[in-house]
Amino acid sequence: MAAKNEENLTKTVEELNSSSGGRVIGQAGDITKKEDISKLVEIIYQEVGRLDHLVISAGGPLNLLFEETSDQVWQMDSKLKKTNFEPSP
Repeated sequence: MAAKNEENLTKTVEELNSSSGGRVIGQAGDITKKEDISKLVEIIYQEVGRLDHLVISAGGPLNLLFEETSDQVWQMDSKLKKTNFEPSP
C-alpha cells in the first residue's frame, strides 16, 4: 500500500494487518512519480518475492461538469489514473 501521508499510511497498514488474514506492506510515496512506484515495487519483491496484482486508486472523479473541464485538467487527471510501471523480472 502506498500513500503520501506516512502517518495515515502507518495507521492504516497496522489496522489492516491486525484485522485481516493477509499481510499488508506500506511505503510512503507519490504514485505520480515513477521513482516512487519503482521503490514500492522493489520493496514488494524484497518482502514477498513477487507481484501478482497492482491496483492504483489515486484521486477520485473530477468534481466538475464535463463542459467545465479544461483540456489541461482532463489530461492531468487522466495521466494520474493511467500511471504505468514496468515490473522487475
